[in-house]
Amino acid sequence: MLFVEYEINNYQLLATDSKKAIELFPDQYLPYYLNGIANQRLQNYEAAVKSLKRAVIMVGSEEEFVVQISNTLGDVYNSMKDYPNSDKCFQKVLELDPDNLLALNNYSYFLSLRKENLDKAAEMSLKSNTLEANNPSYLDTYAWILYQQKKYADARTYIEKAIAAGGSNSGTILEHYGDILFQLGKGDEAVQQWQKAKQSGEYSGLLDKKLRDKKMYE
Repeated sequence: MLFVEYEINNYQLLATDSKKAIELFPDQYLPYYLNGIANQRLQNYEAAVKSLKRAVIMVGSEEEFVVQISNTLGDVYNSMKDYPNSDKCFQKVLELDPDNLLALNNYSYFLSLRKENLDKAAEMSLKSNTLEANNPSYLDTYAWILYQQKKYADARTYIEKAIAAGGSNSGTILEHYGDILFQLGKGDEAVQQWQKAKQSGEYSGLLDKKLRDKKMYE
């Protein structure tokens, strides 16, 4: 039942029913994990952390599940802007599973958003793209790291690869493409991509200002 609620994205019901499952089966990790996911999606981050940390304890030494839970916990801590704990979670995942694609991509992308440890971020992102070629999300991450390093021509190469690989419906990728084009002195083309991002319904809080003033904001 909990998995059905997860699959249909009914996170409020999942939060309620997983809490009941925890009361009935307090020694099982799965209800804690699903409760953590539900509260993450509901942006109840403190509750999510509490359940996910409990799930890690309950799962014991089963590395596969420790990796899965720690990846989610890293995302939650990042949403809370608790970056030290977020980084620790992703580092733990990569110690146990150095080729974990989710951790390689998410950790490197979060670092790029903070403009921190960009060389390390680039190394991890390039590895994820080597392990899984033509993934638009991974290509976008690498392009954005290059953007933050002010390597705009290289960033354009990779963002266009992301779009060709299926990222043309992603507002985030299209907005990134516009930002890169703007830095390359192609303002009109940048605005076109920002407009596409706006139409997709997925964009940053700065996009309206970019479109209004036809200039970059970061």
